[in-house]
Amino acid sequence: MKKYFLILFIYSAVYSQSNSVIVTYKISNDEPLMTKSEKSQNPSVVSLFEEVEKILPNIEFQLHICNNKSKFYQVEALAINNNTDKIARTLVDDTEYYFDFNLKSFECLRRFQNEEFRVKFIPIDNWQITNESKYIDGFLCYKATTKRVEKTKYSDRSFDVIAWFTPEIPIQAGPKQFYNLPGLILELKDARITYLAVSIKLNEDLKCKSELISTKELLSIEEYKNKIEKRVDNYKATIKN
Repeated sequence: MKKYFLILFIYSAVYSQSNSVIVTYKISNDEPLMTKSEKSQNPSVVSLFEEVEKILPNIEFQLHICNNKSKFYQVEALAINNNTDKIARTLVDDTEYYFDFNLKSFECLRRFQNEEFRVKFIPIDNWQITNESKYIDGFLCYKATTKRVEKTKYSDRSFDVIAWFTPEIPIQAGPKQFYNLPGLILELKDARITYLAVSIKLNEDLKCKSELISTKELLSIEEYKNKIEKRVDNYKATIKN
């Protein structure tokens, strides 16, 4: 199987150059967004999170792949009616992710307090590929696992990640910053949120948009974190005063 995946991995570069792909993902949460322990520690926000969970199935993401580049983003809602809807869309990640297959460069547009930040990231690629398989929308997919670590000034957290990718579409792309599998990721579980492909369009006259258009200064992840941590500290200091 390793040899098989290696051949597909090499072929994927060729495939990505000549094909346009648009994948639409719906999201779900198989587990509650708050554990019993978290609910007991934060009783004031329990009802809010329960309302957020009702909104999650209505949120869509798209992955555009063309011109040797990809873009993953949250589809803009026609109308955001209330604060709960806004919180739900921010909670599941309203970041736009961009990847250049030729340059192997990864950037994203992140939002904080209504301001955009252009940040350079390293894709997560430390995968363990298994023999476990299943079909998603008619495509044979294999299971791969990894971990995502969030390091901040206040705490370090580790999240389990499960991806189901199909070698039948040998493109090294998927939701968010998860790449470098020998096939397109059609299902991804990151922490408590699952992204599932519900529409896959290939080789059509697609209006594919994969370019990052921004005049913002490109920040390293460390520079971005420092900026956000300073803003959080300033906000806390303002509240205390």
